[in-house]
Amino acid sequence: MRNFWLIILVVITAACGGAEPTPTAFVAVETPESAVVTIAPTETAPIIEQPTSTLLPTPVVATAEPTAEPTIAPTIAPTATPDVGVVLSADFPFIENNRNPLTGELVENPENLQRRPILCKISNSPPEWVRPQSGLNSADLVFEHYTEGNITRFTALFYGKTPATVGPVRSARLIDLELPLMYDGALCFSGGSSGVGQFRGVYNKVFDTQFAPRILRTDYPGYYRTGENKPFEHTFYNRLPQAWDKLTELGQNQAPQFVSQVTFGEQVPLDRSAEADYVSIAYGDGKGDFVEWEYDAELGKYRRSVSGSPIIDALDGEQVTASNIVIIRAPHVIDRNICETQGETRCLAFSTEIQIWGSGFVSVFRDGRQINGSWERPDREANGMMFTYYDEAGEPIPLQLGNTWIQVVPYTYINTPIEVK
Repeated sequence: MRNFWLIILVVITAACGGAEPTPTAFVAVETPESAVVTIAPTETAPIIEQPTSTLLPTPVVATAEPTAEPTIAPTIAPTATPDVGVVLSADFPFIENNRNPLTGELVENPENLQRRPILCKISNSPPEWVRPQSGLNSADLVFEHYTEGNITRFTALFYGKTPATVGPVRSARLIDLELPLMYDGALCFSGGSSGVGQFRGVYNKVFDTQFAPRILRTDYPGYYRTGENKPFEHTFYNRLPQAWDKLTELGQNQAPQFVSQVTFGEQVPLDRSAEADYVSIAYGDGKGDFVEWEYDAELGKYRRSVSGSPIIDALDGEQVTASNIVIIRAPHVIDRNICETQGETRCLAFSTEIQIWGSGFVSVFRDGRQINGSWERPDREANGMMFTYYDEAGEPIPLQLGNTWIQVVPYTYINTPIEVK
């Protein structure tokens, strides 16, 4: 059995009696990179990690059997049979067989698999300015994560499908130092926090990464302003076909190379799963979005709503759906060297480092069922090492063929209740 326990090293920095220093000069930039301004800080601001409890937390359990643990069965057979349908294990040659390694699906245009994935930052707040977002139903993967406070933002990965436009595009966060590397992708974003020396912000740090040559700068073709009558920062979009053309021009538009691979299976393992037609995530302990996913058995997917209202993709006019909902828990650590929201005299919101390396607790929802286990990403520096998922017996959790939404939640940081029924 794999070890799901992750010991969180709690780093508490105290200075002369424990008082926290008050930073006096930071800049948070939410505009395209052409407008990034740098101001040098005037004093040292240490990194302070909030205390976190030792993992593993109590798993989310389906209400049908609130105390029962799922029976563990052997792993899915590595080859397809009439009983289990299509099974694609980690060693399956996806691209050679015209299957998307991120969804397991056959693709209509095989040429799409020969290009690099593009990960775009998409705004999720405030709802009156950013919804409906464009392109969410075309994404192979969507990560939803905290930015600051109760607000969440998306990193959407586009590879197998080609939406005409995506957005609104917003600024990057520390989690975006990880995701393009994990999926051997390019990063589409609109700037970020900035600084100098040890106070360098997210905007500076993305250009220190292995994927820096494939960053889609805001002066590249593809980006445009809609001209809508709303706040300027919510009018920035990207025409992805032009972005892929630019990657070709840069010599960066190649098929992704993965060093890990998730498993897909058409049939859910009934003997190691529990019923779960509905799951909700209360970001910000009820002060942020109350995200709901409800399984539609006829469609074979989960439908997304927020606080009872369907979330729509502006491109197709349809409700946002997903074949798989994956809830991962990861440490969230405050980085007091980076300010994301600057007040007149002090930083109002520091950056949060979501530590999606190593391993942690996971709940996978598919076909109206729930499987608990662990997520793994053992090598933070490895390009193309995506998340993989294992059940409580250490066997791969098979995802349903299709797109996946990954809901990133903390162990502590901000209480984020999850309900399953």
